[in-house]
Amino acid sequence: MALKPPVTLEAAIQRRRSSALIPPRREDLEIKANCPVLYLSKRNPQCRIVWLYLLQNNITHEIVDVDDGAAETTASLHSCNPHGSTPTLSDGDVVVFENPAVLYYLSERYTNGHGMGANNKVKYKAESIMNWAAASLYRSVITNYVNPKVARQEFEDLLTNKELSHLAKTEVREHLNAMETQYLQNHKYITGNEPLFVDHYVAMIVTMLDLVSYDFKQFPKVKAWLQNVKLLDKQHWELVNETHNLQVIQRGSRRASYL
Repeated sequence: MALKPPVTLEAAIQRRRSSALIPPRREDLEIKANCPVLYLSKRNPQCRIVWLYLLQNNITHEIVDVDDGAAETTASLHSCNPHGSTPTLSDGDVVVFENPAVLYYLSERYTNGHGMGANNKVKYKAESIMNWAAASLYRSVITNYVNPKVARQEFEDLLTNKELSHLAKTEVREHLNAMETQYLQNHKYITGNEPLFVDHYVAMIVTMLDLVSYDFKQFPKVKAWLQNVKLLDKQHWELVNETHNLQVIQRGSRRASYL
């Protein structure tokens, strides 16, 4: 019996959505004419977190997925952001790019700071942690650890490979240990016993470890926190992580981000 060709990531997504496609109403199209436009790559957790904030706060928006590689999409993005990076948000005559700058703009412009902290003390702590996650945590978890493993990047020098892999894994452990022994030591969530959007932000980056089946057994508080955050808004979390979850499944990893 002939083997069926493998299903591509894009085809799998379209198949799952095909039964739920509903033509947009005219009034919805008119409303969206003046709404924020988010340029994103669904493979990028920094983009997915902005998309999640838009959905959670019912902000009418349009998304432009740059992963389609269309020339007009690339040209449109570069007309807004000369760097061509994502996430980029175009809102009328305002253009904001890079995270967490886009989130700060949305929270000030549309939600009056919803989910960012009830007072300045908590707000500034949450913003500090988001900046840490966007820089140090992202670099250690994704740039130095996950991406090389997924892309199977290797140097000819085997010793260099071993040293870099060990260094990257050490950095990840140090960050997770800080979360385990500091932020989550006496609290259910990062800034206290009530969740804020910073929890979603950090979780979106930590979730990238699913791609390499990272074992959290040394960090039980982080593991429990991560599962709790994924369930806070399960519907939207699964929607924005659909592409990620399919990548995890295709890699044969033990879990996807909704498990």
